[in-house]
Amino acid sequence: MGPRFSRLGWQGIVAVDLLMKKLLETRPYEKERGATDRVYQDALTRICDTIREGGDQEESLRKSIGAFDRIAVDKPGTKPLIGIVGEIFVRSIASATRMSFERSSSMGRSLDRTSDGMDSLCQHHRQKREPEKAFLC
Repeated sequence: MGPRFSRLGWQGIVAVDLLMKKLLETRPYEKERGATDRVYQDALTRICDTIREGGDQEESLRKSIGAFDRIAVDKPGTKPLIGIVGEIFVRSIASATRMSFERSSSMGRSLDRTSDGMDSLCQHHRQKREPEKAFLC
C-alpha cells in the first residue's frame, strides 16, 4: 500500500460524504417515496465501480449528483433542519442511524451530519500533534 491507495481511500471517503449529504438534503422533500434511496444506492455502486476500475471519480460523482438533482421534490429547504453529531460510528453506521434518519425524514424534518472525512483528517492532525492544522476540528 502506498500513496495511491491512500489517495483512493481518501477520495472514496469524500465521495461517500458528499453522497450522504445529498441523500439527507433530498429525502425529506422527495415526491416519490424511496426515490432518493434508490439513487443513493446506485451512486454508491457507481463510485465503488469507478474506484475498482481506476476510472474518473470526479466524473462519476458528477453523474451521481446529477441523478440526485433530477429527483422530483416538493418545496426544498422549507423543513426544520436537525443536525446529527457525535462519535463517527454512531453517525455513520446505518443500523445505528437508520431509524432516526428515516423517522425524522418521514416526520417532515431535514437532517445533516458532520463529515466523516473531516473527522478522519482532524484525527490525523491530532495524532501528529499539528495544532496549527487541527484548530478547525
